[in-house]
Formats: sequence, C-alpha cells, structure tokens
Amino acid sequence: MQPNNPTPSRFSRLSRSFNLQDTYPCPICRNGTVQNMVMMETLSCSFCRHIFSADLSLQILRVEDTFPKLTWIWNRDRWRTQTPRDSDLTYLVWFTSAFLIIIPALMIGLPAYVFPPIGGLQLNSFSIVWGEMTLGLHSLIAAWLLVEHYQLPSYVAAKITLDRTIEQLKDRIKNQFSMQ
Repeated sequence: MQPNNPTPSRFSRLSRSFNLQDTYPCPICRNGTVQNMVMMETLSCSFCRHIFSADLSLQILRVEDTFPKLTWIWNRDRWRTQTPRDSDLTYLVWFTSAFLIIIPALMIGLPAYVFPPIGGLQLNSFSIVWGEMTLGLHSLIAAWLLVEHYQLPSYVAAKITLDRTIEQLKDRIKNQFSMQ
C-alpha cells in the first residue's frame, strides 16, 4: 500500500519539463541548486554562483559568466552536456597543453642523453632527474589548464570550498584582531 503523501524529493521537478519556477541541480558544480533569480529572467546556482540563461522552448541552460559558453539540455531527469559545434578553443587548449608538456621536457632531457657528462662524473643523473621533474610539473600545469577549460564538477566544488574556507579564515583573523 502506497502512502497518500509521498515524501518530496530534494528537487521537486524531477520527471518534468524545464521551467523557471522550479529548482534544478547545478550542472557545473553538482552541489548547489539552480533557481530563478528574483525579478530577473536568469538563473543562478546557490553554491558556485554561476549565472545561467535558459531557452525554455529547447529545454537548454547556458552558463553566461564563462568562456566558452557551456550548454546543457534538460532531459526531464538530469542535465546532459551539449557539445559545442565551434571547438577552436578546445583544440587550442589541447595544443597548448601538449606543447607545455613536450617541449620543455625535451629541451632539458634530450641534451642529457645526446651529450653525456665527460669521463666518470656523476652529473648525468642530475640532468635526467631535472628532465623528469620538468615533465611532471608541466604535466600538472597542463592538467590544471584542461580542468579549468572543461570545468569538471569536482574541481569547481573543491575550488569554491577552498575559497569559502579562506574567506572564513580571513574573517576569523579580522574578528580576532578587532577584539583586541
């Protein structure tokens, strides 16, 4: 026997079409809720504070405060990413990331193999370690560039949580010094 009053879910609009009156999970951070801004025809996230515009006829949500403009389609259950047709920036980001990884590591590592140290000096291992460190650190920089470009939800949530923690620490320090 089913109860007459089912417990409402976190998002009351599940299995319904996209409209401006309901709240939806944020497609960027996946932690906050996207809802209509007061007296405006835009939406915003309660957690990551991104601003969105909506096309209700196509059931599309587009983020307005980033470049490139990311879009999602509401499929009555969750957001589905709509791939952009113009991907020139994506190619540029991938090319820059590959260039950032390969060229500096080659500039440091290749001379270590082509021109080994004279005689029995033990400096060869230093050049190899230096090249490996360059490859590792530049790979981290390239990974950061790609994550920033694609705005992965876990990354966005971690970044916002870190910003809020820093703000709270600043407020505590400020309050501590103002009380003395």
